[in-house]
Amino acid sequence: MDKRLIADVRVRARGGGVRGGTGYLVGPSLVLTAAHVLEGHENVDVRLGVDPPGEFVRCTVRWTSEHLDVALLRLEKARHCPPVHWGRFFGDDPQRYDALGYPDLAANDHRRDVKHLPGSLRPLAGIVRGDLGPSVPP
Repeated sequence: MDKRLIADVRVRARGGGVRGGTGYLVGPSLVLTAAHVLEGHENVDVRLGVDPPGEFVRCTVRWTSEHLDVALLRLEKARHCPPVHWGRFFGDDPQRYDALGYPDLAANDHRRDVKHLPGSLRPLAGIVRGDLGPSVPP
């Protein structure tokens, strides 16, 4: 995971209020995030990188899937983006992972810090629903 591509997603909701989520730059102007983060959005801004973080830039919502809980945001200005490597999970054994993100939905005074989220994917835990069964220690 490239820490320069982590996105701090900030959403201003219709009727006021700001909430946040995490995304990842997957192309020069595309940020992948969770669709539930954008629910009821009026404006969406993204800040890329964590060391140090960049400035917030405005985005438009280009695509969402409520069923998959996935969304694509388009940055107003393209950024340098090294190739993102996609993979496919094979096997039944749990696999460890390390992630970085902003899991705290409530912004503390509009300032948040990135969290290191180690865990494991347990493919048999959600086999009926097609869920990899992520496990994140407290």
